[in-house]
Amino acid sequence: MRDRTGESKRYRVKHRDACLARTKAWQVKNRDKVNAATYRWRERNPEKVKAYVTATVEKRRAKHRLRRYGLVEEQYQKLVADQNGKCAMCFKLLGKRPHTDHDHVTDKVRGILCAGCNHGLGYIEKRGFLGLATAYLARHSTNIVSERI
Repeated sequence: MRDRTGESKRYRVKHRDACLARTKAWQVKNRDKVNAATYRWRERNPEKVKAYVTATVEKRRAKHRLRRYGLVEEQYQKLVADQNGKCAMCFKLLGKRPHTDHDHVTDKVRGILCAGCNHGLGYIEKRGFLGLATAYLARHSTNIVSERI
């Protein structure tokens, strides 16, 4: 019996566009079969699916950091390493979704923060918010204390 794997591969390489068009047409025509096969594969390979999703999310985040702050992956990893994997503000471990803290005027990166510190800092940076928060706490702190007694 003759081994045709080499011939088949050479044919697919030579006629790549035609093969892709045929495959795409079959997939469109047999959408239910494609979906069922995909579902079965995902059920049998949850670790591969999880690895793919994680890698895709990380690539998207790295692209965002590059586009928004001009921060390449090596620079980002160096910032995290310099902070020993901890938030630059509260010094707790960064967790799954560290945030890139930046100056909103210059867009220069200041450090890597945990989600809580980054969100809190965002409110503090809003003009007038700190004064409003202080006044609110002053108005309502006596009511809370009197209700507890």
